[in-house]
Amino acid sequence: KPNCDLQVYPNPVSSDKITISFCYKMKSVETVDMKGSTLIFKQAESENYVLTHQLSSGMYFLKMVYNNGMIFKKIVVE
Repeated sequence: KPNCDLQVYPNPVSSDKITISFCYKMKSVETVDMKGSTLIFKQAESENYVLTHQLSSGMYFLKMVYNNGMIFKKIVVE
């Protein structure tokens, strides 16, 4: 799809909810720390997903898997 971009908001994150939106159906969403360890793994099965978390302040990656591959998006938790 043209202009297909993974949207993650708010970023930086200041609450316990992160909204993820993509033009393709996501299969799963993982929260990965800077060492590469998976902290949260959720099945998604939708183009939109709200991830609730209890992450400490710092930088993380969201790893979103869909039928054609995967995308990483950096997030900052305040």
